[in-house]
Amino acid sequence: MKIKTRLDLLCKTRSKQINYKGKRDVVFSVGEKVWCRDYRKPNQKQWTQCVIDEVLGKRVYMCKVINENIIWKRHLDQILRSVQESTASEKKNDRSSDGKSSAEVQHSPLDERKKCYNTNNARQRDHPRKQIKPPARLNL
Repeated sequence: MKIKTRLDLLCKTRSKQINYKGKRDVVFSVGEKVWCRDYRKPNQKQWTQCVIDEVLGKRVYMCKVINENIIWKRHLDQILRSVQESTASEKKNDRSSDGKSSAEVQHSPLDERKKCYNTNNARQRDHPRKQIKPPARLNL
């Protein structure tokens, strides 16, 4: 048995290893429809619907953009799972006013988050607005 010293407290044991692998444990298969982060307009956060073309590793995928001949290499953090399409019976019964079924209408994954925020219930200001005076200029 070894006597513990102050130096032993600085050394961490190997049994307490921390897993830095990431938080998401999602696996995509080839041919699955997903939303991929689109960096063509860098100042806008945009998502484009894609299909998984190839699996390069545990967290890296090759994604083919739907209706375009573009293939992107995307990390798991840059991919969101697409909403599953409704069944065939729901497609027949659920028609919108313009005649398109709900499955034909494409929605961004951020549309659901925007619905949660209601602008009508915006918080009122607790204090009056600051009055901005024009600068005092030297008139010569």
